[in-house]
Amino acid sequence: MKLTNTDVCNHSIFAASTAGAANKKYLTAIAGATLEVADQEWKTEYASRAKDLIKAGVIKILVAPKETAEEKAKAHAAKVAAAKALLASEK
Repeated sequence: MKLTNTDVCNHSIFAASTAGAANKKYLTAIAGATLEVADQEWKTEYASRAKDLIKAGVIKILVAPKETAEEKAKAHAAKVAAAKALLASEK
């Protein structure tokens, strides 16, 4: 995945796995820079921590992380369940 920092300030995003730890693992988005991060690392470590920066428009996602086969299957199962519930409610 690829992201950019649109701000004039650097922003650090702490990894979820180091919450509460004395030594933090973090990603620093340098002002105006574009970064590439491994899809799985972004999803497991940084996505949840960066949501407010993304919502504020400070961090922009240029190339979204690809869905894994497991994530695609889970999304498909949710759509099938929703469709079945809709059909059941119409009877």
